[in-house]
Amino acid sequence: MRVVRIAVGFLCALIAGAATAQTVTGDYRLTISNAPVARAIVWLYFENRGGLPEPYKIADVSNGWLHIALSSQEVLDHDPLPGSSSLLLVVEVPDAGLYSAGDIGELSKLDRALESLGTTTVSGGARTIDLAPAVPQTLRLENPDGTPRVLQQASIWSYATLLGHCARPDGIGAIDVTTDAGGIARFRAPRGRLFLLAEHYAGERMWWHELQPGIEHVVRARWEKRPERDFVFRIRRPDGTPARTMVFADGDGCDVSFRELGQTDAKGDVVAHYSPDEGFSGIWIGADFDDRRVYLSPEQYRELDRTSGVNIIWPLDAKQ
Repeated sequence: MRVVRIAVGFLCALIAGAATAQTVTGDYRLTISNAPVARAIVWLYFENRGGLPEPYKIADVSNGWLHIALSSQEVLDHDPLPGSSSLLLVVEVPDAGLYSAGDIGELSKLDRALESLGTTTVSGGARTIDLAPAVPQTLRLENPDGTPRVLQQASIWSYATLLGHCARPDGIGAIDVTTDAGGIARFRAPRGRLFLLAEHYAGERMWWHELQPGIEHVVRARWEKRPERDFVFRIRRPDGTPARTMVFADGDGCDVSFRELGQTDAKGDVVAHYSPDEGFSGIWIGADFDDRRVYLSPEQYRELDRTSGVNIIWPLDAKQ
């Protein structure tokens, strides 16, 4: 039987200094469309700068019954970075989907988070949480002009996060899809927030797109880096004569490296060849004889992207 990891995606920041010796306990009846969940496992993921390592099992669900007994000390003991990880509670149920409660803030609010996952009723002292079933959903991917993005491979994650300075994606509950001739991919999941993992570009490389709750999702994006082309930096002194400088591009410390784009020619121009989606963190003007950096303004970046050229005035008191 195929097992789908169904989240109970609570993100909870458990700070070491704020953690107290408390134990959260509770008994619940879990159903889907009012039918008892036959079996499930409740896991706890520790999210930190190292990603989402192997989870810690905290409870079983059997014939719809769930008993939770979790202490703050137990959480700290299993945290790879004690007290500094966020917590993601995941319920693994055969043939079901992900249910996310969001950030619970602290361990004492675990019961509220559980009850927010579905419709909660109380009868005879027993709390029943009825979860919505997985339903058919569609994802339509479009190119910037609205035409369908055909045969695009992507993953739909139950929960996703970006790790570290380089913002690498990591997550759980991936469903791999490929769009058809109409740019549509079909899958099953409960209504709720999902994450589309597919490389796309918006001036730089992007990793994911958040899908809001619903059953029909449309994402329009640029799925490939734009072709390289020439960009002209026309650098002049305040009196209009050619300036003697150089153009540099800062990297992002991850995929994009620092680059020297060129030195001005006799006309004061620098012609550089790169993609508009290269992902430079900044472009600036400098010179060996001057320690100043003149970064392009937002208006100049827009002009450069629109016309492939930009006019720049080198500072009046530059020594040339």
